[in-house]
Amino acid sequence: LALKYIGGYSEYKFKQRGDVDNTSRASYLDAATGVTVSTFAINETIENKRWQSHELQLISTDEGDWDFIGGLYHYYEDVFQYFSNRYPNEPALLQPKYMISPANPSITAANPNAPPNPLYLSYYQDGQVKGSAYAVYAQTSYDITDAWRLTGGLRYSFDRKSGTERNRQVSFNPFLDRNPALPGVQSIAVDNTADPFALDNPALTQNALRGAARPLGASWDGVTARLNLDWRPNDATLIYGNVNKGYKSGGFKTGQYDQLPYVGEESVITYELGYKASIGADLTLSAAAFHNDYEDLQLPITITNANNVIQRVFVNAPSSFSRGFELETTWRPTRNLQLLGVYSYLDTEIEEGPLAQDVVRGGFRPTAGNDLVRSPNHKATVNGIYTLPLFEGELSLIGTYSYTGKQYYEIFSLPFYKQDGFSR
Repeated sequence: LALKYIGGYSEYKFKQRGDVDNTSRASYLDAATGVTVSTFAINETIENKRWQSHELQLISTDEGDWDFIGGLYHYYEDVFQYFSNRYPNEPALLQPKYMISPANPSITAANPNAPPNPLYLSYYQDGQVKGSAYAVYAQTSYDITDAWRLTGGLRYSFDRKSGTERNRQVSFNPFLDRNPALPGVQSIAVDNTADPFALDNPALTQNALRGAARPLGASWDGVTARLNLDWRPNDATLIYGNVNKGYKSGGFKTGQYDQLPYVGEESVITYELGYKASIGADLTLSAAAFHNDYEDLQLPITITNANNVIQRVFVNAPSSFSRGFELETTWRPTRNLQLLGVYSYLDTEIEEGPLAQDVVRGGFRPTAGNDLVRSPNHKATVNGIYTLPLFEGELSLIGTYSYTGKQYYEIFSLPFYKQDGFSR
């Protein structure tokens, strides 16, 4: 037996600040009214991430019919993301007001004060997520004969994520501040940030918790498995079949006070039959057919939340499938020329899913019976490489043609959302 450790640590920090319109112009003069309207705004984006992984493996070193690998795995990450948009020349932003209610939308100096806004923010969001993943696994293979090999494996995974999110939105009208036709009239900024603890309340009543940090957190676990049978009738041919059970942890979205921030775990059972062969020294062929059954597939949909804000969220579809086949060949007709061809066919369907809002066309529509998002039926690629000797090295001339069939960029398989096939 051999004991092996694999570990790693990495981090990066990103910060970007820029003028919103990417020009040197800070204002413009409205010719009809003589109003000088400020256009100076600053966007700032920050992302800080660090992560580490540790894996301990126990590996068999015996050269017999059996081999074995088992291990423990741990992964940790800490991610912080920030985005803001501020207008430093707009004094109205310093002390925004609350709207009393949608039924009473008037904004005057008598309205209650929102928290001070010393950074002149019109929009702000941040989110911090800490995630840990743990797993224990084992896999073994047995040579039944010289031609047949059986492999089986099990893995248990546990995932935990926790975090916080903050958001603030302040509206204002810079035209009113500088309009000589309206002497004494001053723009009043309105804090229309959602209350993260009452997102089902469309009234937006005054609440001191607006813009407060909303905690998020959940955990998920799953058992995955693998069973594979290989047959090698000769040294140049492999025929295989396998069944696998997969798992994908759930998660949540931060930064915008989503009404539906969570999505549950997803699992899949896959079936695959495959063939690989080398014909002589210049030709290889491979083919595979597959069928995937998904349970609680994580599905992207668009909704309008209780505060009339359009948001992109994920929900679970109870039952879906994808199936198809793939073909690939590599041929070297001459010493200098190599040709590669790849083709795949894919058929997908949501068999059982929730109703989802069609925010463009209006109303709610069933997701059942639709294709999976961005799942083209046909894809093909032809690639050629011609190599020429050049001085002490080589010069490679490469040409590629690819085709991608029609697909839908939204969950509804309607002509309105269809992207036609294209080649390049």
